[in-house]
Amino acid sequence: MFVVDIMVSLSPLLTRRDVLPFGQAPYDWLVHILGSAVPAFLVTAALHGSEGVRDLAARCLRWRVAVRWLVFALLGMPVAMLLYATAVYGAVPLTALAARWTLVFTQVLPLLVVLSCSPISLRRSASQGSCSPGSSSVTGRCGPAL
Repeated sequence: MFVVDIMVSLSPLLTRRDVLPFGQAPYDWLVHILGSAVPAFLVTAALHGSEGVRDLAARCLRWRVAVRWLVFALLGMPVAMLLYATAVYGAVPLTALAARWTLVFTQVLPLLVVLSCSPISLRRSASQGSCSPGSSSVTGRCGPAL
């Protein structure tokens, strides 16, 4: 896994921060996909065949919470920070938000969505999904490793 991470990080094109939006480098995404998800699928395919791979893919893409909680997690921190800034600085943050409200839809929300689909969540879903395909709980065979 770390060999793949190092090989991906050695390419100058993959570590440039001007290729993807929001200052992210392709390395930030590829290292997690190639370093965790691909090996998880290869090991699952070797151990359990195509049925295991289908089960792993289904478990990685399964919605585990209601949509309202995902929206709350996505918007909760920005709203809390706006309330905190308003409490500390008075009405200045609210007037700045009212004057430049379009930035919420063009910069803030897209960045939150990109960060929500970040490589860390890809790595986490790959490591949780690679336990035993027949296991229904995260604390199945590899529970101590998680």
